[in-house]
Amino acid sequence: MDGISSHTIKKRKMDMISGRTTKKRNLDRISALPDSVLRHILSFLPTKTAVSTSVLSRRWRYLWQHLRDFDFDLDLEQNPEEYDEEEAFMFFAEFISQVLARRRDRDTHTFRLSCSYNTDEDLHCDRFLNDWIHSVIGPHLQQFHVFLYPDPIPDSTYSDPSPCYNFPAGIFSCSSLVSLTLDGLISIENISSVRLPALRTLKVCIDGALRIDKILSGCPVLEELTLDFIVRNVSPKIIVPNSLKRLKIDTDCRFPSFTHMRTRQEVEIEIDTPALEYLSVSFSNSVRGFTVNNLHNVVDAWLDVRVLRYKGADHLLRLLKALDRAKCLQLSCSTMQLILCAPTFEFPKFNLRLRVPCFNSSLMINLLHNCPALKVFKIYNSHWKVLFAYYV
Repeated sequence: MDGISSHTIKKRKMDMISGRTTKKRNLDRISALPDSVLRHILSFLPTKTAVSTSVLSRRWRYLWQHLRDFDFDLDLEQNPEEYDEEEAFMFFAEFISQVLARRRDRDTHTFRLSCSYNTDEDLHCDRFLNDWIHSVIGPHLQQFHVFLYPDPIPDSTYSDPSPCYNFPAGIFSCSSLVSLTLDGLISIENISSVRLPALRTLKVCIDGALRIDKILSGCPVLEELTLDFIVRNVSPKIIVPNSLKRLKIDTDCRFPSFTHMRTRQEVEIEIDTPALEYLSVSFSNSVRGFTVNNLHNVVDAWLDVRVLRYKGADHLLRLLKALDRAKCLQLSCSTMQLILCAPTFEFPKFNLRLRVPCFNSSLMINLLHNCPALKVFKIYNSHWKVLFAYYV
């Protein structure tokens, strides 16, 4: 070749080969990472996605089998026409069973499950759930979250609640469990003892029977508690742990119409939590008694009192007096209606930022009189848009 030496041509060829090799290496830098790092990356993905990486190359073929964190979600809305609901559940159940059976590391750290709960005996839903739960319970389990929604979803709140899955008692003896969520068509009855010494976050939002008194007695360091239940299914008295920092209680929110028509059972709630910083309370006529003490460290509070008789005003006043040091207090529409309809209601003295969803001149005068250090006063409409704001 004119003017180009053989040495130069050879050098260019070597540079081209080297460049292609470097480019290829740059494109697959992830695969060059250590197995431990790749498994850590896979742990943040939904399990279905993590398993699908096995087709990428030989390097990835068996990495998912070493997972310790599992996230299974049956989302029927992604492919609504591909399968009917029963067929979709069977494919989903078979996938979970295969994944749990083929894993090489039996020490599960995290287990999340979201799927329908169907009482059709042909689907063997209870058997699948029992097998999965028993296979992941162990001394290394730290996070356990299960949500079982009705299949089919009831058309009306007046419908009778669906049958519930009786949850295995073994989960309540996991000494390393830090976070526990039980949500949906679940019943917790047959538990003889509870030992959860490391549990810090508990969320129980279920439609079935609930031995919450038994569960809370075995959680000595619990810091965050969310309870959403139907009063007719719960223990007659609930004493929340005094170690709590965040507390949210909702009663009869899932089947409000059903509860109002069918049940006469009442519950008593006792709160004595000196370390509590956040409080959200929603309750109805079914709350017989509300005892509150040591709420001096609460910073933010939300009150939603839904009652049909004036005795609820006593519970509300007791709560307001206990929250006299709160920095921010939010009141629902039903709470304000109770205040406005009560024969006499005197606000405790506050030093806070108050949010109320409706306006009343006498109420405002009462508020301003009892809140000499009021910083912010806002009035919202039903869509929570600010109608009036007062700043000092």
